[in-house]
Amino acid sequence: MRIPKGTLTPKMRKFAEAVALGNTGADAYRQAYNAKGKPKTVGTHASMLKADERIQREIARIEKAQLLAALRSEEHTSELQSLRHLVC
Repeated sequence: MRIPKGTLTPKMRKFAEAVALGNTGADAYRQAYNAKGKPKTVGTHASMLKADERIQREIARIEKAQLLAALRSEEHTSELQSLRHLVC
């Protein structure tokens, strides 16, 4: 099966998400592909995936989304603290 240029498979997306969440490439590969191969083999496959521009873009997109969510949460928390000071 040939994947259209620019698209990610569900496993590639899962790999990118795991990397963006802080997993090592090898751990992300094991999770996404349910791999049980030798560490060197898993590491090689993970490195190849991390070098793919589509996956790099997906990792960057997920990391930006996480950052925005954290900033919104922080902003929301500081707004709530301000409101508490007004009520108390």
